[in-house]
Amino acid sequence: MCELFGVGFVLLPFGVALGRYPFEIAELSEQHDAVGSLRDVDDVEPADWKVSMTRAGGYGLLTIAGLLLVAGLGCALLSV
Repeated sequence: MCELFGVGFVLLPFGVALGRYPFEIAELSEQHDAVGSLRDVDDVEPADWKVSMTRAGGYGLLTIAGLLLVAGLGCALLSV
């Protein structure tokens, strides 16, 4: 149960990146989708809903990581 702290610690940077740079990450996803199509990879731009969902996913991941950190820390403190 105390390994939850480690899982939360690993998830934390991903949540920060998704919440802080949603446009860049959504744009990278769109560029990846454009490979093999007739669209130029440099001319793609993510839709507003995709940027919003990326940001929301980052905040959700941050929330989960924070809860896991608190649960893991509580477990470690209770087992002392």
